[in-house]
Parts: sequence; C-alpha cells; structure tokens
Amino acid sequence: KNRVEEYIRERVGKHRMSSNPIEYMQSYGRSIRTEERRTRSGKYVTIHTDITQRKKAEHEISEKTVLLQNILDATPAFISLRDTKGRFVFVNDLLGTEMNMPPDKIVGNSPTDLYGAVSGDTVEALVNEVIKSKQPVFGREIKSARRVGRYFNYSAVPMFGDGGEISNVLAVGQDITQKNQMERELVQKTALFQMILDAMPALISYRNTVGQFAFVNKNMASHIGVQPSDAIGKTRADLHGEVPGNTVQNLAMKVLKTKQPILEQELQLARRPGQTYRYSVVPIFEDNEDVSGVLSIGQDITELKSKELEIAKNSILLQTILDTTPISLSLRDMEGRFIFMNKQLGKEIRGLPEDYIGKTASEVRGEVRGESVENLVKEVLKTKRPIIDREYNLAMRPGRTHRYSAIPVFESNGEMSGVLAIGQDVSEQKKSEGEVRQSEARLRAIIDNAPVAISLKGLDDNLQLANKAFLKRFEVTSQKLAN
Repeated sequence: KNRVEEYIRERVGKHRMSSNPIEYMQSYGRSIRTEERRTRSGKYVTIHTDITQRKKAEHEISEKTVLLQNILDATPAFISLRDTKGRFVFVNDLLGTEMNMPPDKIVGNSPTDLYGAVSGDTVEALVNEVIKSKQPVFGREIKSARRVGRYFNYSAVPMFGDGGEISNVLAVGQDITQKNQMERELVQKTALFQMILDAMPALISYRNTVGQFAFVNKNMASHIGVQPSDAIGKTRADLHGEVPGNTVQNLAMKVLKTKQPILEQELQLARRPGQTYRYSVVPIFEDNEDVSGVLSIGQDITELKSKELEIAKNSILLQTILDTTPISLSLRDMEGRFIFMNKQLGKEIRGLPEDYIGKTASEVRGEVRGESVENLVKEVLKTKRPIIDREYNLAMRPGRTHRYSAIPVFESNGEMSGVLAIGQDVSEQKKSEGEVRQSEARLRAIIDNAPVAISLKGLDDNLQLANKAFLKRFEVTSQKLAN
C-alpha cells in the first residue's frame, strides 16, 4: 500500500506518462503490475493487474531452464541447436570445450563463420542435409575433416514450428575415436585368437546355454564335417540328428546344469566307434555369476592310448627283467630321492621298493655312519662324473663286500637329472679269489722246494717258471731269469 501511494505522489509530481509499467511484489506475496494510461479528457488512469500466476509460471520456467541447462552441460555428449541457416542457437559446455571457446561466443555463428569453410565430412554438412530433407539422421559416423584422426557419432533431428516448417535442428554427438581404436584392436586380437585356436591340434568349441555352437575352430569344424560358419547357431543334433550314447553335447548340458567343470574325461564317442577322446568342458560365467555358455576342448587320443598300452607292456617286461636280475639297481633324482628301485636292492636293504620311492635312504631308515651307497651318490651328484666298480664294506651289511658303480644321468639338453646306481654283492667272489690265491701260494711253495729241477717254457722258448733246484742246477740267477 505504501508503495502505491508513493508511486501516485511520484506520478502527480512529475505529471507525465510513465514510460514503462512497474512490477512489484506485495508484502503478502502477490505480484502486481501497475501502469498509467491517459484518457480522452486528459486525465490519467492507473491500472493494477494481478500477475502472481504469471510470475510463478515464469519462475518455474526459469528454474526448469536452468535445470535443463545443467543437465545438458553435464551430459557426456556434444549438444547443439542450430537455426535453418546453420547458426548455433545453443551449445552445451562440452561442445564449447571441444570448440575451445565459451558458448556465448559461439551462439549466433555457424562453424563456417568461426573456422572458415571446409570440404569433407562435417557435422555442418549433416545439419544441412537434415534441413534439406526434413528427415532425421541417427547414428552417422563422421570422420572429422576439421579434426584429423578424430571420429564422431552424430544424430541430427529436425524441429518444426507451428506452421510445419523447420525452425531448428538438434545435433547430438559423441567422440568415438577411442571406441573405434578399441574396436579395431579387438578385431585384430579376435583374428589373432582365431588363428591361434585354428592352429591348435585340438577340437575346440563354445556353446551357448541351449547347446548351440557360438564358436568352433577349424579342427572341430572338420571333425563334425561342416564349415565353421555353418555350425554357428546350431546344436550337434541340428547338424547330424540325435544319437544315443556318449556325446560331447551331453557333457556340455551336464556342465550347464551343474555349473561344475568336467576335466580330462575319456570318452568312446557314439559317433566315432573305435576311437578314444579326452575332453574337458568348462562353464563360462558372466559378471552376475550366471553361466553364459560352455567351452569344450578335446583331443583324439586313440593312437596315444595304443602307445600307452604298448609302453605299459614294455614297462612290465622291463620291470620283470630288472626285478629278476641279481644286481641291485636304483635311480635317484638330484636330491638323492629314489625314483626307481628293483626288488634285489629292496631285498638287500630289507625294505619294500614302494616305501622308498620319492624319499632319500636317510628319510626312511635314518642316517648311516661309515661307508654307504648314499655317499657314493652324493659324490657323483657333486662332481657329475661316473664312479666305476668301487668296492665297499657297507655299514648296513657288515661282513659283506659290494662292488658299486654310480653313473650320472643327463637329459637331452645336457642337464643332469639324476644318478643310476648299480651294485653287486661280491662277497663270495672275493672269498673264492682269496682261496685261489692261497692255493697258488701253496703250490708255489711245493714247486720251489721240490728236490728236482722244474721249469716251464712258453711257445716263444722263454722260461716262464723255474724252481730253486732248476736255478741252482743251471746256475741261473732270479734276475737273469726275469730278463
């Protein structure tokens, strides 16, 4: 009320028509618009209009405009609104940053105004296309003529006025340079991955959750008799019909159900009678821990199984030969642990071979003082040189004499991998040799002390033996006889 009276006093004092209406808010929240108009009689009429609802609507529009501006500025996309002459009506902050100038310097200008004309792929050309065709364009990839090496994905949508004519074009784009680069790298890596899997001597496939092939390598495609592309999106049954018995498809469905891998399982496949395969089937999980499919890797091991059987037979034969030989045999690794021991050695050390495999002798029976095969093995491990026919009176077998050889074992690359120990109990042989030596000594004594002359000549007419009587009879000295 005070403001109205003040205004009236001001107008009477100036006694002139106000150039503009006055808007103000009253103390109880209402908005009023006041203006003066002169009547025909020369008097002045003051008009008061309640504009509370209009001001409220304007305030809401202003808030929504600010909110919309903030949303557009925060959107990770290049957003602009252009008029029918290609001039910017609005640009968001991200586009202003990309154009390296504030939005208010861009508005009212076209890209040509700002940068000059340029031929080639540009957003400006896309906008002109939409203005001309009056049709929207979505997801157009643009290799920027103004920004060499940069790629953008743009959509441009026409906006129409009340009369049906285009008033503006909304352009929304994103920089996809890095995305394109990543896609190219992905394509290259996928091609490399495909080459690697195709070169692998294995049957490799990936099936989705309903058992359809999503990937097969060349070996797998050849195995099932189709081109890789012909298998995609189909199950094994789709390609060749259902078949009872063992199939990889059954394994795959089991893994899909249990979500547990099946590793190194040998199969006699129903479709491949007489052949043996070894398969591993592994579930592949999404980030949410749901199974997205199964990876299958298999190999035809028919020939391998045949060789394994042959090797097993030969191994049994070799083991039998080694166990029946009267020689003690053992193979130790670089730590002195038993890899192999025959029964003869087990008999000599009063133990079972299986109790020693993977262990050293001291781990089984404790440390042994004195001479032992372990010391011989340690010496060869240290020097990497063989020891041949060394005789021992082993502490573990008092009163017995053994002759041992220890030979280093080398791999094809020249690295030493262990020691082969070969031993024999020569106690009886040594005893016989001693008896022979004693017999020879007694016979020599008899010959030397015989009263008759005794000599032995070789085929070369040289004396090989002569007793004392011979030497005395013919006056031959021992030195002369030796010569």
